[in-house]
Amino acid sequence: MKRNYSKKIFVSALAIIIVSLLTMTIVFSSPIVKNSKIKYNNESSAEIANTITNMSFEEICQEVNDLSEEGAELSDFITHASVLSQKSKDYESNQLVEMITDTSNSENLRIILLQILEYNEVALDSDSLSDLHSILKKQEESESILQNIIWILPHSSATNKLMEYIALGNNDGLAFQALRRLNMDDSKKAVMIANDFLKNNIEGERKRIAIMVISQDLRKSSDEKKKNRWVSYCNNELNKSVQSNDYSLTSTIIISLSDMRYIGALSYLIESDLVEETMKSAAISKNYKTIIDALSKEPTDKVIKTAIKAMEIRPISETIYELKKAIEKTENNYDLTIVLSKTAEPANKSFDLD
Repeated sequence: MKRNYSKKIFVSALAIIIVSLLTMTIVFSSPIVKNSKIKYNNESSAEIANTITNMSFEEICQEVNDLSEEGAELSDFITHASVLSQKSKDYESNQLVEMITDTSNSENLRIILLQILEYNEVALDSDSLSDLHSILKKQEESESILQNIIWILPHSSATNKLMEYIALGNNDGLAFQALRRLNMDDSKKAVMIANDFLKNNIEGERKRIAIMVISQDLRKSSDEKKKNRWVSYCNNELNKSVQSNDYSLTSTIIISLSDMRYIGALSYLIESDLVEETMKSAAISKNYKTIIDALSKEPTDKVIKTAIKAMEIRPISETIYELKKAIEKTENNYDLTIVLSKTAEPANKSFDLD
């Protein structure tokens, strides 16, 4: 029983890895393709897992290649990936990288192996690193493979330089991922590049990641004037993105402002006619503690009114409690009728961790 339970956890964990990495660029289709269905027709997931477990590493790889040629997609190989991940521990990193660089293998198999390197935290030798760097520099592979390589490279000055090189290149999608990765390892350099992107009016994916990077950087700042100037800039860009029906940029701006965890940015989102009610609600949930912190520091009339408006949209128990305490300390009368007429929900404490 314990053994099967562990296996189920492992399959789920690897499934999350595959989906989380590849949904950056790929939309999976849920049904299994016809040919794959025929191969395992009328078999339960446990029976399929048992069949694949009894295959050798090479046999599983070949099956992934064969089914891929018949039209199977990456999402059809969750069990294959899970078993390959376990069996791959008998192989050196250079052997796995050799299979990844072998273009005769299917893209599905190569991506699975890349993600296994990341999932198993496999240390890459210098030759393997050199091969992966070379693939990224040439940019002749599919964008899915290139983006996966970006995320498995170890933190190093060489990786940072390569990310900077890609971020400043002409591939918009890769530039997004490279600057996102660079921001994790060298945020100062990432912010410099992001500011240059916006200064030069660069559009597309690089503009989106630039807005994300700068918003994240301002979250650490105590300079409210600088933050307010950024909110004003984002307001102008949000107007333009809505007018041009650029939903991707619109969403990025709203989420980035929410991620600042700044009461001024939240106030803007709540009051803006450009922000849909569902996104306002999501921002309030994410910033429940932002409101509490603002209420605890001799709040201004504007802060209290922002908190009231927020709780009218999405009432949260912990925030309402602090709002009542803040109002009791003032001599002003604030109307909490709408807030108190609604059923409050507990705060989502997972937002405290990000």
